Amino acid sequence: MTLPKERANFRQFGNAASLLRGLHELTKALDQHNLDLRMRWRSGTGVHRQSSLTDRARAHVRSQWEDQVESETRQIAGRVISMDLGGTFDVKTSTGRGKRYVIHVEGEESLLRLNISLGDLVHVTVESKTRVNRLGIASPPRYEFLGFVASEPTLDNS
Repeated sequence: MTLPKERANFRQFGNAASLLRGLHELTKALDQHNLDLRMRWRSGTGVHRQSSLTDRARAHVRSQWEDQVESETRQIAGRVISMDLGGTFDVKTSTGRGKRYVIHVEGEESLLRLNISLGDLVHVTVESKTRVNRLGIASPPRYEFLGFVASEPTLDNS
């Protein structure tokens, strides 16, 4: 891709996330082998076209994939349906279609200290972290355990 004086705007391809991901993967492969890409083809109208993906253009593609982390604190209530000693447990909610959340803790010891078992009903506070690049493409959120939600006071425990 040869860039004009003003840099190419990839947002016009915002609906084609798979195309943009493919361009990013191609750019990474060219960078890994320190290669440029030059293409020449004939369009559907018969006009000869050419394009190149130079080092400068690859740098622009890389800059579009720089991301920032957006975080939000939220509460999740549901049943523990799986646990992994690598430091995760899964909670499936009972509302709607029963969404499944993979909740991360800091390893095996932290998971065991939570003292939860499969099938337990839990109400937890998590930090949802989502990476969003300059193109607006977001990664799936990562849920990090912050703590259990304290139960509401009742006549028995007020």
